[in-house]
Parts: sequence; structure tokens; C-alpha cells
Amino acid sequence: MTDNAAAEAYEYSQAESFKAEGNVHFQKGNLDAAIESYKSSLEILDKLDRGGVDGNSNNNNNNGIELPDPLLRPTVLSNLGLVYLKRGNGREDANACIASCSDAIDRLDAISSSSSSSSPSSGGMSISDKKANLRAKALYRRARGRFASASAVAVGTTSATSSGSSATVDDDSNAALNAAARDLLDVLKIDPDNKEAAALLGMVRERHEQSKREGGSDMARALADLSAQSSSSSSSSAREDGKEDQDVEHSLKMILGLLTRDVASSSMELGRRHGVSALMEVATNSREGVRVRVLALHALSAACSHGPFVRQYACPRSLSQENLAHLVSESCGGAVSASVDERPQQISVAAIALFLRLVVHLDHTDEKMMQAVQDVNGPSVCRAIIAGLSAPATEDSTTCHRASIDLLSAWTASDMDAIASAAEASDVYLESTNSRTSTPNRLSEAQMSDLKPREFAEYKKKMYEIHKHNTDRAKENTILFCDEETGGLTALLDCAVSTKDHALRREIGSAIGRLMACFEEDEAKKLVSPLLGYSGHITSSSEDYSKDNDTLTIEEITEDDEETEDGKRGDAEPSDGPHNLEMKRGQLVASLLLGKADVGIWALKSGWRDGGGLSGLESLISSDEPVSMSIAAEILSAAASIEKGRPLLTPIVDKGCIERLLVSDSREVRSGAASAIAKLGLANKDISSDEGEVFGLLQVAAELVMGTEDGDEKELIEKTKNIKRSDGPHSASGSTATDRGIEVLSYLCSKTTIKEEIAH
Repeated sequence: MTDNAAAEAYEYSQAESFKAEGNVHFQKGNLDAAIESYKSSLEILDKLDRGGVDGNSNNNNNNGIELPDPLLRPTVLSNLGLVYLKRGNGREDANACIASCSDAIDRLDAISSSSSSSSPSSGGMSISDKKANLRAKALYRRARGRFASASAVAVGTTSATSSGSSATVDDDSNAALNAAARDLLDVLKIDPDNKEAAALLGMVRERHEQSKREGGSDMARALADLSAQSSSSSSSSAREDGKEDQDVEHSLKMILGLLTRDVASSSMELGRRHGVSALMEVATNSREGVRVRVLALHALSAACSHGPFVRQYACPRSLSQENLAHLVSESCGGAVSASVDERPQQISVAAIALFLRLVVHLDHTDEKMMQAVQDVNGPSVCRAIIAGLSAPATEDSTTCHRASIDLLSAWTASDMDAIASAAEASDVYLESTNSRTSTPNRLSEAQMSDLKPREFAEYKKKMYEIHKHNTDRAKENTILFCDEETGGLTALLDCAVSTKDHALRREIGSAIGRLMACFEEDEAKKLVSPLLGYSGHITSSSEDYSKDNDTLTIEEITEDDEETEDGKRGDAEPSDGPHNLEMKRGQLVASLLLGKADVGIWALKSGWRDGGGLSGLESLISSDEPVSMSIAAEILSAAASIEKGRPLLTPIVDKGCIERLLVSDSREVRSGAASAIAKLGLANKDISSDEGEVFGLLQVAAELVMGTEDGDEKELIEKTKNIKRSDGPHSASGSTATDRGIEVLSYLCSKTTIKEEIAH
């Protein structure tokens, strides 16, 4: 053997090695690695085909070497097609599968049956038999690729498709289905007993018939009309009497109606007909009216309530989440032009609701495959939430803020039930739909009792792994949102102190509390320290309460006292005025007390302005500004619910600061202060035998529940000043005065004899 022939033999052995390596990668599920290995094998075979290592053709064995297996290249090509099919990245991979398998079939047809009596790895099988088997595999895989191509979204050509005719799309799909059917019939000629080929042929024929039926369907007509109207309105320089808007609106309402009646089949037909790109084109078209753009987003949200639709047709490759986040920012920032009777922030509300649907289906753990599904673009979600929270005060701003909080709750939730609940809340903003998001199946107690011990152990292990995966995902999302560079926590605080809606402020406080609950105590302290103006060292939780928890003494803090050793103000933030800064810090403390009690106590005692928190609290109370006083009332009510927080409030009570809150014009401020007084009083003495104090506290609770506006607040102070409960349950979650009244009533029923009186 010549040196050149030996080199070619070595090259051929390398091609075989890469093929074997690709097989191993495929079996392990490493599809990208398998593709690279198979491509490396094909590159070597291409070099040998071009003339060997010295450039001389070896097709006629000019170099003294005969290729041991002429079927190697078709085998590698067929395997490569299977990997593309398995990876399934839309039409791109489907077409790659078709191309690889077609090349394999062409190579097989070019091989002479007399080139070798048998193949080395065929176990004595004749070359013709092995060619037939390999041809059947390649044909079947190409048929699957063509079937996938007929169903896939046309990635990269969405704009052309959406503006083109529906008939063209149908023709392309039918052509792919017909070609798949021909391949499968050829497979069955080679192997009449091939059940997989027969089953796929049935599916192809069923899809073909479905396509014929849908050719005149309502969805097909609506999308065709929408495409024609959108193209017409885009090309015209002016709209005549709003007729184009009315026509587009009619088509969108028709699509929305079809989705409302049957979301499963209608959404999948919408996807097959490239409706996602058509609807997004309308939603992002600045020439369209606000109402039309909102309807397009509502239609997409309705379709995205169906999980299979989202995973196949609304994945990141098909629906750009970056564009969706930009749409929220644009509509919240006033960049959308609108007529006098239109409200641009409705676009942001609808876009956020659509984002929430994507989060439900694209950011969770697949319970069947036990794999994390994280197809949500985290920075885009953060951008959308922050833009929604930053929406300027308008008629729709509160709705926009609440939609953003719902999206945040879903994206940072660790269990699917909470995510589904947030999705349910989004239906408030989707007035035209009645779709509902299903929660994952869980076995009931009865079903679990029927399991065998081994099955029960496997089920519990699966549930634990799902919980762990989702908890890790939730924390990763929370860290990204709260990161200083992202600015999510700051956006929440800005929204809380700027809104006049007390209930919304409570919701934001609860949302911040849930975010903080994801962190360990020391992690949470380090995260909030810059926002609180804390410049000290973060001690461990074991050190934090080792000191004597005596009542703090309030000292007047001057500007000189607030300077650090470097002569800089510890709380200096140029972007905020001093009072606004105190409001944000107070809101953060209230939120921590609600969601992370120990950190909240640390913040109130030490973290807020390096230990000047009580002074900051006093400044909020004395401001006589409704939002500031509301935040102060929240801090008092939350701290009074925690045993370690009550001693910290003694100086505030002794100075009579709470009296200012009790005479506020705001019922919410008064209720927070009254709740704090009741909790502080109830903790100091046993009142179960003091009938006078019991009925005094009952009257306080009744005023909170019934909303009495003309009670004597000073008399209320006297009634509650010395009344306290010892160790009632921590309950700082009430969002209204009524909730606080119920909280006090619950204590009275559990600790005193008043239950019988209330019953009567």
C-alpha cells in the first residue's frame, strides 16, 4: 500500500470514528454535538470524494484503496437528518432534515448493486438489501421532515408571509403534505409491514383533509381579510373616514370570537396560518388606532391561553419578546399617538397580559420530561414590568401598574398554582375572552392512597424535584429583577410612593415582601442596605439579636450627624428629594416587615439611615402628607404584629405620634394606626376578664369593619391605649380597614368570652 493510500485509509477511519461519536451523542441527547460529529465525518468523505489526500481522484481506485463501506456517506446523511428532526427548531430544522435525507437517497441511487457483495457491518446482508433498508429509513425520515415543514411557522419570513395571500401558504403546505405521502408510499413498497410509516401516512392524509376543510373556514377568511386590509392601510398615505380601521377591527373581532368559542382548535389553526406574525404586525403598527392594536394583542393573549399553541407557535423564535417589551415601553412612555378618546396605556396593559401568558407556558418545569422550560427572555420581562410600573398617572395607570405586578408575581412564583392564579387575574384585562389557564395535575389524597409503596415514593420524589426546579427558577428570576443594574426594586418603590391608591400601595408592599422571602436573611440585608441608606457591616442573624433588645432612645438627628466618616451624607441620592427618599425607605421597611419579618425588624432598628429609622418614621407621621402618613401607618401596623417589633414602637407611642394618624382624613391611615394601637395594647395584658376593655376593643373593631367616619378618634385612643394581646397570630396581610377590624375580632373570639355576644 502506498503512503497516499495509507493516508486515505486513515482519513476514512476518522470519518467512521466521527460517525460513531455522533451516534453516542445522539443516544445521550446531545443533539448539537451529534450534528457537529456527523458534519465532521461528511467533511472527510467530501475530501476523499474530491480526489483523496493528494488531490487525485480515487473514484476508480487510482490510489490503490477501495472504500470499505460505500454506504457510509448515505448512513451519516440519514442520521444527520434524524438529528435535525429530533431537535425540531421550526421549519429551519425540518428543511435541513429534508435536504440531508434527499442527499442520502440520491447517493444510494448512485451506488451500483454490484459494487460489493456485502457491506462490512451488514452481517452478511447483501448490498442491495442494505440499500433498501437504508433507503426506507431515509424516505421515512424525509416524510417526517416534510410533515413537520407543513406544520411549522415560517421562521425568518414572517413579514412576507403575513402580507402574502393565504392561498400561497395553503399551496406550500399541501405540496409538502403530498410529497410526504409519496415518500411514505415508497417506504411501504419496500416494507409493507412498517407500522410507523402507515400511521404517519394516516396523519398526513388527515391533515390534508383538514387543510381542505379549513380552506373556507371562518379563521382562514378572517386572516385573509386582515392581511389584505393591513397591506392596504400600510400603503395608503391617509385613511378615509376611518373605514380601514373599521374593517381591520371587524376582522380582529371575528378572530377573537372564534378563539373564545373554541380556543384549542382555533388557536392551532391560527398558528398554522401564520396568524401570530399577522397579529403582531397589527399590534406594532403605529399607523393603526389604539383600539385596533389592543384587539390584536387580546387575540394573541386568548390564543396563548392554550399551552400547545404557545410552545409551537408563540415561542421566542416566532414571537419576539424584545419587541413586546419595547411595545410596553413605547405605550407607557407616551410615544404612541392617539386620538382624544383613545388611551395608549391600554396597549401596554394588553401587552403585559400577553407576556404573562407566555410566562405561564414558557417558564416552568415540564412535569413529564422533568426538564426546565425557560424560553422566556428575562431582561425583556424586567423591561416590560418596569415600564408598566413607571407609567405616568392617567385613567389607566393603576390598571397598568396592577398588570405589571401580576406579571412579576407569575414570573417570580415558585409553584404553578400561583402562576395560574396570576394568569387568572390577567383575565380582568382581557374583557373579550373567557379563557382559563389550567394548573398542573396533582394526585388527590385518595389517588395517592391507591399507589403502591414504590409508586408513592417515585411520585413524592418527582414532586420534590419539580418543586426544587421551580424554586431555583423563581430565585434566579427574582435576583435578576432585584439587581441594582436592572432597577426592579427601585421601580416598585417609586410606584408605591407616587400612587394615591392605598390598595395598590399595599399590593406593591406584598409583592416586595414576596421577593424578599426568596432570599436568606443576610442576602436580603445586603440587597436592601443601599436603598435604606445603611453603611454598616451586615452581621449574621445569630449576632443580630444577641444584644439586649431594650427600647431605643430617639435622638434628634441633624445633618452633621448623618455624615459618614468620609464627610459624605450616608443617605445622599441626588435623584430624590429628602422627603421622597424617606417615603421610599419607609415603604421598603413596611414591605420587609410583611414578607421578611426579621429583616424588617433589623431595617427599622438599624438599617434605615444607619439606626435613624424611628426618626424617619416620625418625619413621615409629622409631614401631614397622606401618602407619607399611610406608609407610616403600615409600618406601625406591621411592626406591632411582630413580638420583636413592639418594643421599638414604644417611643412613638409615648410621644403621641400615633394620635396624628388617628385624626387623619384618610380612613386607611386611621385604620392602620388603630390596628397598631390595638395590637400593642393586646400584647401587654390579659383582657379576657376585663369586660369594659373587651367591649371597648369590640367597638374599635366595629368602627374598622363598618367604616364609621364620625367617631371620636381621641376617645378611640383612650379605649385602646391599655389594651393588648399577648401572642396572637402574626397577621399583617390585611389590605383594608375592614381586614384590620376582622383581625381584631378574630382575636376577641379566640381569647375572650365575646364570641357568644357577637353570635347573638
